Amino acid sequence: MDEDKIAAETETPAPALDEEETQKSEEEILAEETKRKEQHLQNVNKAIDDANEILRSKRREIKSIKVENPEDEILPEIDDTDPNAKAWNKRIKEEVNPVRESLEQEKKEIRSYALREFLADKPLLAKDQTKMAALMDTYERLSQGKISEKTKEGVLIYLEKAYASENQEDLLAAAGQKRIEKAMVDTALSASGVTRGFTASTPSEADKIPHYTKEDEAIVMKWGYESYLDYYNQILKPKKK
Repeated sequence: MDEDKIAAETETPAPALDEEETQKSEEEILAEETKRKEQHLQNVNKAIDDANEILRSKRREIKSIKVENPEDEILPEIDDTDPNAKAWNKRIKEEVNPVRESLEQEKKEIRSYALREFLADKPLLAKDQTKMAALMDTYERLSQGKISEKTKEGVLIYLEKAYASENQEDLLAAAGQKRIEKAMVDTALSASGVTRGFTASTPSEADKIPHYTKEDEAIVMKWGYESYLDYYNQILKPKKK
């Protein structure tokens, strides 16, 4: 008993947690988080600049391509050296160019604002130049002639559509694609009017209608589709041979 008492008295106590070290650790964590956010902000800013440049380059290239329409009226060539022609060209540029530049700047600002919101929760995409280039290429293809880029909401819809198109498999997996596929046959039978007591052949793959939840529909509507069925018909429905 005495030996136990002596051992207890001579045992070296565990050092108390250094408050300064704990504080330092918290500061380091805060510093790392701040650095991460700053890096993401830099990535987003660069991604926005690159995206706008990609669109500007593509649109300028399209404008430079002259498409000849045989039904167009053949007009005489304008002599740009003629003083009257020069005067008209100068007047048109003075009146049209400022309006055009102002409109393009407005569209760029709205698009940039939409991109900033879109990339806020996508740090991996923001720093991947290749994926961003593919995204903007798809965005331009899908949105061409569909939106004016005068509203953030309009731009966001087509950014979501482009993102869904570029990442279809991953997004579907996250939305529970396995559950949807498992219920497709039952839903197809129900939609075909098959009830108990009746027999029916198994529907073909092209005629199956997906089973989906409100969560699934909310996800695809966020991508810009009218409903899950609209998304299924455009993206998932097998093509008939």
